Amino acid sequence: SKYSTVWMDTIIHKTKKGESQFGLTNTNKLVRFYDGITGLKTGSTSKAKYCLSATAKRNGLNLIAVIMAAPDHKVRFSEAQALLDYGFANCSLYQDDYSGMKFDSPSVRGGIPEKLTVYPKKSFSHTFTAAYDKNKIKKKITYQELKARLSDMNITVVLGLEGLVTAASLPEADTVVTAVSGMVGLKPTLAAIREKKRIALANKETLVCAGELVMEQAKKYGAEIIPVDSEHSAIFQCLMGNHDKSQIRRLLLTCSGGPFYGIDRAQLSGMKKEDALRHPNWKMGPKITIDCATLMNKGLEIIEAMRLYDLPLEQVTALIHRQSIVHSMVEFKDGAVMAQLGAPDMRIPISLALTYPERKETPAPALDLLSSPPLTFAEIDEDTFDCFRLAKQAAKRGGTVCAAMNAANEEAVALYLQDKISFYDISELVARAMELPSVQKPALRDILAADKAARELVRASCLA
Repeated sequence: SKYSTVWMDTIIHKTKKGESQFGLTNTNKLVRFYDGITGLKTGSTSKAKYCLSATAKRNGLNLIAVIMAAPDHKVRFSEAQALLDYGFANCSLYQDDYSGMKFDSPSVRGGIPEKLTVYPKKSFSHTFTAAYDKNKIKKKITYQELKARLSDMNITVVLGLEGLVTAASLPEADTVVTAVSGMVGLKPTLAAIREKKRIALANKETLVCAGELVMEQAKKYGAEIIPVDSEHSAIFQCLMGNHDKSQIRRLLLTCSGGPFYGIDRAQLSGMKKEDALRHPNWKMGPKITIDCATLMNKGLEIIEAMRLYDLPLEQVTALIHRQSIVHSMVEFKDGAVMAQLGAPDMRIPISLALTYPERKETPAPALDLLSSPPLTFAEIDEDTFDCFRLAKQAAKRGGTVCAAMNAANEEAVALYLQDKISFYDISELVARAMELPSVQKPALRDILAADKAARELVRASCLA
């Protein structure tokens, strides 16, 4: 074989539908190796109880790692990658497009599935890891466990918000991807800006809570901010070559409508998290998926667009577009409208943020307009989706109201995901937080104070 290969004892499992899938019926007979294997290590993860990796030199390539007895091929890949990242081996996995990967017996018995490629660890090497939550870094891996697993590698592990700030400021990094969830992204982003990094911004709360401050700092230090959100990336692309904002009549953000499009208030009031987490077009984390169900996400995106492109609320609007093919549009004062279209695949805006001004090939599928459904647009029902209306009100009022609104929403969504409040309790708690005392033209300390006060209000309301 061209590769140093791991073989499995039993690999075929018949499902109820009769399909052949990659699986194991005898996990006691784990593997058989080629000669020359060194550094054999074993371990376990939350979903794969038999994990194995080793190092071998064969024609300049390193050995692939194998996860045994995982429930499906996506989990096997992600768990294998996590295992390697935690230091069990000296190689990493890279997968071009695992959504289409087939693990049937002919390709696996050859040692390596056709679409699974092995690269030397040095190709993806990193020397610094920051963990925000010491109790849960990835699934059931704690901070101390991570440090122990990486103890034999040249990787520094730091903890908490200070660790994130340190990671964002590393001198060897030219680009910082801010992809943490919530208000926690603000301080690391400001730290990266002060170091004149390019910011690939995937954390909308940073601009919602402190957009004017962030953009002012970016201008002061000459830091470039490239949006990662599909809608703001679409606007960014539509404005390439059109940098005079006086030419813009309005920005039109598109919105899928989430899982509850067309449902009235009476039905919505009884919707549970299981219903809200079923987004029709995108696969995302639970918090942003709930925000899509309440349409708070689109309200946050309106504020983000206002800050990114320095436009008033009157020049930023949103439309329902169920197909998620038109990602956003710019209408110019001469009546021309530019739109960015593409498959609903986040690899496209992420790639652009990392490679701009160049464009690189991505594994995202090409958009086939001939097979696409009709493209439709509709107004957002603000009477039904209170959170969208409240976000626009916060945008209009400005100051620390946006920070309070965002903090209350984060806390309320967390309670909703714990089944402690109902769907419309989210908007009621947000509305109450927006009535807290506010500060216009706030400093960072004012924004942080508003955030804290709103969180305390929501938590106290839940306990009452």
